[in-house]
Formats: sequence, structure tokens, C-alpha cells
Amino acid sequence: MHFLNNPHKRNITNINLIPGVLQWTRFESKGIPINIFTPYLSGRVDDKENDVEAMNSITNAVLTCRDEHVIINGDLNINTINPSNGRDKEWCWLFNLLQLTEYKTNNKTYIRRQQNRITTSRLDHIFVSKDIKVIKEELLPPLTSNDHIPFYIDIEFKSHLNWRSYIGKKKREEMIKEINTSNANTFQELNAEIQNNIAKYGTKVDRLGGSIISSIFKGKIRKLENKIMGKLEDPNVGLDEISELQTILKETHIQSCKEIKEQLTDKYNNSHASHMYQFDRKLHSKEIIWKELPFGEQEILDYFSKKFTTSNQTPTFMPSPSTITSGPRDIGRISYRDVKETIKRMKSNTPGQDEISLDIIKGLKLEKLALIVEEFNKCLTQGDIPQEWKHEEGGLGVPSIEEFTDRLNLRTLSLIANSNNKLVQKAFKFGISHTNDNSNNIFIQWMSILQKYNLDFKKNHTKFRLKKVNETNRCFIIHTDGSKLAGKTGMGINIYESGGRLSPCKSLSLRINNEYSNNVAEIGAIITAMKLLPNGTTARIHTDSKVAIDVLSRKYKGNFLPFKTEFFNIQKEKNISVYIIKVKGHEDKENIIVDRLAKDGTERDKIFDIKSLLTNQYLLMKNDIVIFDCKRMTVNRQLKEMHEAIDSNPNFIPNQSWSSINVAYLKSRLSPKTKYQIWRNASNSHIKYTQKKDELNPTCSDCNCPSNLEHYIHECPRLDNQRRYCQNRLTEILDRPECSLSPIQEIPFQYSYVLYFHHSGITFFENEYIDKIPNHNVLKKWPEIQAAISKFIGRAFLIYQIDSKPIYKRSEK
Repeated sequence: MHFLNNPHKRNITNINLIPGVLQWTRFESKGIPINIFTPYLSGRVDDKENDVEAMNSITNAVLTCRDEHVIINGDLNINTINPSNGRDKEWCWLFNLLQLTEYKTNNKTYIRRQQNRITTSRLDHIFVSKDIKVIKEELLPPLTSNDHIPFYIDIEFKSHLNWRSYIGKKKREEMIKEINTSNANTFQELNAEIQNNIAKYGTKVDRLGGSIISSIFKGKIRKLENKIMGKLEDPNVGLDEISELQTILKETHIQSCKEIKEQLTDKYNNSHASHMYQFDRKLHSKEIIWKELPFGEQEILDYFSKKFTTSNQTPTFMPSPSTITSGPRDIGRISYRDVKETIKRMKSNTPGQDEISLDIIKGLKLEKLALIVEEFNKCLTQGDIPQEWKHEEGGLGVPSIEEFTDRLNLRTLSLIANSNNKLVQKAFKFGISHTNDNSNNIFIQWMSILQKYNLDFKKNHTKFRLKKVNETNRCFIIHTDGSKLAGKTGMGINIYESGGRLSPCKSLSLRINNEYSNNVAEIGAIITAMKLLPNGTTARIHTDSKVAIDVLSRKYKGNFLPFKTEFFNIQKEKNISVYIIKVKGHEDKENIIVDRLAKDGTERDKIFDIKSLLTNQYLLMKNDIVIFDCKRMTVNRQLKEMHEAIDSNPNFIPNQSWSSINVAYLKSRLSPKTKYQIWRNASNSHIKYTQKKDELNPTCSDCNCPSNLEHYIHECPRLDNQRRYCQNRLTEILDRPECSLSPIQEIPFQYSYVLYFHHSGITFFENEYIDKIPNHNVLKKWPEIQAAISKFIGRAFLIYQIDSKPIYKRSEK
């Protein structure tokens, strides 16, 4: 097997299934796999073994390709028009079984010259699968003495990609006007009218302009080709004369290709590309003066080679069965306003397979848009979506849903474990210690993902062992920096007593594990300096890291949350005040000094354990290294698995399309029992977000009264069905007579008929809920309780958000 090493062509393979008899070439055209089988069979009686082996190999290979495009093109030496012998009938039966259709043609592709006599026949055959259409076949003059005449075929194949029709602004206005004035009275008629107008006004554009590029050798090549083809059919012409013409034709083709390539390159560089894309042309013409550039030639070459190197991602997982049960029966209707708001939020004007762009939809009049709204509500009423709407193979799809879900689970695990709420903490400890009680809970998923990535997740008790500074002073000035040099990471810290800055009272040059980034070093240096300070002091910390300043702010919610948590915990526990000041890197004198300390730290042998800075926190770790960036870890693992699958089997073919895998996987993961991982913080986020918006006093469109989010949660009749479903779900989860939502925090009573939960999902009376509710059901079912409440709050928030937006009256013309 020959595997092309070019990273841009990783999906091209050539396999000699039977050396000298059958070859399988597989490649991808814009992501669409195409398989070409090239047989060479003599048809002789003594060659029957090759015939049988070729039949078996083609059958197995075509079945392996499943629904991919297949072309069998080669010398079979069979008669498919009037199969007379057993061999012909067997091959015709096989092609019919594999649903392959032959391209019929009268062209003769075999010319045999014997004793001034010429025999012509058609030994080559072309068979294609159902979604391939052969447009034409054209014979080419042979460039060798072989009896077979070369030919090329022009094919079209079904693809989820399309070349968008170009419609100018003026034509687009005319087209939309024609659609709006049409007699379309149903959704189907409107769709047909739009498609007809796209075909009428749209044009395919040759963006590169290749069709207008020609060569001065074009006429000469055509004359030579005709001359050779004519002499091949003349028995009086000698082979030497034909061979001489073939040599001239080869040389002419080489000259023509060189000229066309130069024209294409110049046209593209001069007319369509920016200076970045002219780099190649300038490099070859030596227009770049390397001495005037701040970097070397090899650096530029490496940059561009990496910049334009791509990798293909292939899904390597199968979805688990869906566990979705049922939701509220009454989901309402889609209104004209809903559709208008959705269209308004849409950004991309790129069309899909139907070539209908957003501009066309936005241009539809009210009566035409109403047909679309009516069709949407029809789908809701009948509970069915047309098959053609579901089948969409275009676009980028959702890449790596498995990786995204794993990352989401790991993120949620860290947030829940380090929550400040005592009830959440106890629920987490209870769930982790009872993972064997229920095979369908979120804690089981978390444990399986930790095992999948070989991660440790435990509370950190590593002690900070560096000696603190002298307690004689209450004000300090600190300079910190981090460095990543030759794959090693270091931290530099200088601490000065305020008022006397001749020399630092504490100077540190520390090395941390090589796996940590420069950002970890810069943030870690600040936290280390704070831990060195005496209690009740004030410090000004100078750093050149904007990332560190952003991480140690109240609003930060990114990967370095453990550092942010420790930053504010230290200030509270040690009663210190810290002010972080941004300085210019490598310009500030003190920053230059600590930068040197950080670089010196990379050369030290002893490793400072970064975990000692993150005390009493649950940390994700691998090989005793804290994992801050879960995305990098999960994506790298996904890519590694994909490449291993391709390397071990270059013809790896997923059994399902991207879209079907994604939808099935999402359905299986986003069940009511596992929505906790997504909706855990949804209710609180909604409520905090609406605190300022409530000042606008939105009017409830159903009740016609000023309202806020709590109105929709507890009072608005529009959400009665969803509210009832949420309360019934809580009752079902806890197996109690009745559960309800409350706008106030209430203390639960052991013998109360109704159990109330606050709509935020969080309660201030955690001990009462744990002690007074029998069998600790609240702890066991805490994730499911959160999911049910958060789902309803999300629905209420959606209605609140719609009513909060101003209504603009449509102007009548």
C-alpha cells in the first residue's frame, strides 16, 4: 500500500489489491470520498484464478465502501452487450448485484496493427455507482506505443457541497420583487418559486478566471493530436512516423503547461491576493531583502508551512442509547414575531444545499413569511419534521461532540466540588461516595470520564513551605514575572519594604514543572508573593502580564479559576490588601530584573510544587500536574485517537454522517437526568442578569402588567403547563405528596405536606433540608432537582427576555 505523506493529501491511498491485476485508489474531493478500482484482466482461460480473485476483491472492497462513490474503470475484456460465455455473464451479474451502471459509448479504445491490417475494439469498461453521472468521454492521442488508447471522462457526483450561485444586488432586488408578487399560496409553492428564481437570476462565476487563460501552443497541440489519431487508423503509416509525432506532442505539452501555470500564478497574485499570498512569488524572484527583516529566512518558511497545514478530523465514537422520556405537552405556537426575531439574530448569509440565502428570506413580505410560520406550526402540531429538512450534510457540522461533552463534564465537576454553598458541598460528597448506588447519575459519568483521561480529582492538602518575610514592616512593593525558556518554566519575585528600595527583603528564583505554561508562572508568582507576606499588610504588586491581571479580577470565569479563588481567599484569611499594577514588559527596570530571575529559575534543579499555592481546593491532576486547560487536553486526545485510527486503517470510514452522529449523541447525552452538567448555574445566571434589566419594567404581554422575572416564574398563566410539569417532576424525584416553587427562602418542616424549593435552586437552610427530609432524598436527588428547576427557569427567562424587548411597529407603505 502506498500512502502519500503530504499533510494536505493524507486521505489519498493507493492499494494494490492484486499486484498487476487490480488497484484501488481512494481520495477525497472536498471531504467526499471517491473510490476508483482499476482492473487489468486478459480474459484467457488460463487466467481464471486472477478472475476469481479479482471478483472477490472487488466485492469486498465495494461493500467496505458502503455508500461512498465507486468507479470501476479498466480493461476487463468482457462483452456486456451480448454476454455469450459464462465469464461475461458472471461479471455482468456481479456489477448488477453491486448496483453499478455501465457507461455506454461507441468509442474504440483498443487499436491493434497486424500485417498492414488494423483491428479496433472496446476492451475497457466504465461502471459507476448510483450517485455518479458520466457527462462525456474523450479519446486522447497515445504518447507511447501501447495498443490501448488513453481517454478521460468528465463526471458529476452527488455532494453536500455546492458552488454558490452569484446574484448581483440589482438582480437580487428584482428576484425578491418577483417572489413577493407571485401567486404562491402554500409553503411548497413558495419554496418552488424561490428555487426557480435562483436558477433564473443566479450565475456560476469562474472566480480564478481559468477559463479565459489560454496558451499559444493550444492550436499546435490540437493539430498534432488530430494528426496522430488519423495516422493510427491508417495501416500504411509506419510506427516510426507515429512515434516521432508523439515525441513532439510531449514536448509541446510541457511548454504549454509551463506557460499556463505562470499565467495563473501572475493573475492570482496580481488581482486576487494580498501581499501575504504574494510571498511565494517574491521569494522566488528574490525581492525580499532578508537583512532588513527582524527574523530569519528559515523562521518565515516554517511559519508559512505551518500556517497552511491542515488536519482532518473524523468522528471515532458511537452514540449511546437515548434516555429522554417526555416533556410538557403544551409547547405553544410559533408566532410571526418569533420568526422575525430569529431572522434578525441570524448573521451568516451563506446558503445551504437549497442555495437560499438569508437576504432572500429577509426580503419576503409579511404574507409570504406567514406561509413559513404556518409550515413551522404544522410541523409542531403533527409532531413531524420533513425528511428533507433533517438531511443536511453541508457546513462544518459540530466537531467532536464527545470531546465537548467531556470538557463540559470536567468543568462542571470542578465548579461543583469547589462550590461555597454548604448544601452543594455535602451533595457532592454524598454523590461521590455513593457512585455504586445508581448507574444512571451524573457522578458515575464524572468518574468514568476521569478514568477515561487517567485523571486524579482530589482535595489538595499540599503545604506551602517557603519562609515568609520579616514582619517589621506593614507595606510592601512587589515585582513578579514568569518565563518559559527552552521548554522549562520559571518564576521571579522581588519583595521590597516600602520606603527602602535599595535591596529586596525577599528575592526568589523558582522553577516549576515544565508542563506549566508561561501564564501559570506569571500568575503563580503573584500568589507566591502574597503567601510570603505577613498578616495585616498592604502590597502593591507590579507585573507585565495582562492575563494575570484579568484572572485575578472578580469577573473572571476562565481556566485559571483555582488561582482566582486562592487570590481572594488569601486576602480574606491574612487580612491583607493587594493592588496589582500593570507595567511594560522589558522596559520597566524592576521588571527586567525579575524577568532575569524567572529565566534563572528555569535552570534550577529543584522543582517548586505549584499545588502548594492552591490549598484546600479540589484539583484535576494528571501525573501530579494540575490541569488548568481541559480543552487542550481533551482536544489533543481526540486528535490522537483520530490519527491512530487513520494510521492503522487509512481507509477508515465512519458508518454514519456527521449530522446523524451529532444529533444522536446529543439526544443521548442531554437527557433530563443528566442536564445538571449544563443547567447547573443557569437559574442563578438568569436571575443575576435580570437584576439591572428589571429597571426597564417590561410589560407581560399576557397579563398586560409591569413585571419582572419572578412574575413569569410564579404568576404568569402563559407558563402554567411548564410550571406544573416542573413541580410534578420535583414530586416524582423525591417521591413526596407535593413539591412546589417559592419566591422566598423557607425552612422545611419534617411533617409539612408541601415541600418548597426556592426558584434559584439554592437554599440558605441546608442543614434543615438534610436533617428534616427523611432518607436524605434531597442529597441523593440533588442533581435531578437542579436540572428540573433550572430547565423551567430557563423557559421563564426566555419569555421575560422577549417581553423586555421594545416592539417596533411595521410602517405601512
